[in-house]
Amino acid sequence: MKKYHSSMCQTPNKFVNDRPSGWTALSVASPQGCPLQRRYKLQTMKIILITLLVFSYSSFANEAKVFDLGNGIKVSILEEKFDPKSHKIENCENSNIPCRIDSHIPYGTAFNMPRTELKELKLTTESGTYKLDTTGMYNAWGERPLEYKGSIKYLGAYCFNPQNCTLRGIFSDAAGSYVAEWLILNGISTRTVLSSSDDIMHLFMTNIEPPRYD
Repeated sequence: MKKYHSSMCQTPNKFVNDRPSGWTALSVASPQGCPLQRRYKLQTMKIILITLLVFSYSSFANEAKVFDLGNGIKVSILEEKFDPKSHKIENCENSNIPCRIDSHIPYGTAFNMPRTELKELKLTTESGTYKLDTTGMYNAWGERPLEYKGSIKYLGAYCFNPQNCTLRGIFSDAAGSYVAEWLILNGISTRTVLSSSDDIMHLFMTNIEPPRYD
């Protein structure tokens, strides 16, 4: 299994899903013994996220944003204004803990009601378009670009062939930031990561492009 190396510690590149209780988890990777220096670096990256991400919810429109990731790969993102009447809401007002939506703790909002929900995420290759699982993903994108040159890139993808791909993404901002990963295996998609863990966030911020194997 390929490993990513930081200057002081290692993080295995395993499929991870630390969703809240009741959601299926594939496996968990948690590095041990990483020094404080790496946590300082992660906090710096989070400050970059907070500074750069600007959400224009007041003028929000339900239009899909399409990003060209190169090598024939395109990703479209469709957000909609969050409608509480369409969901079962528990403790999502007045900063109550924990906020739950449809019996699950949502990603993208620390305590309060989300402003938007990720309605649809699609990856397109020359063989077709694949709809990806967006369950539990809120306040995901807003008006950000694909990347800020020299600072951060929010989506990365690699396709071994048009029917076998990996997509990684960094979503939301500030305390609500989270990451996700999807695999497309022989034309069938599955979400392998949905996490707001500091360790997993660090891995994606420093390795947004999925690994490539011969």
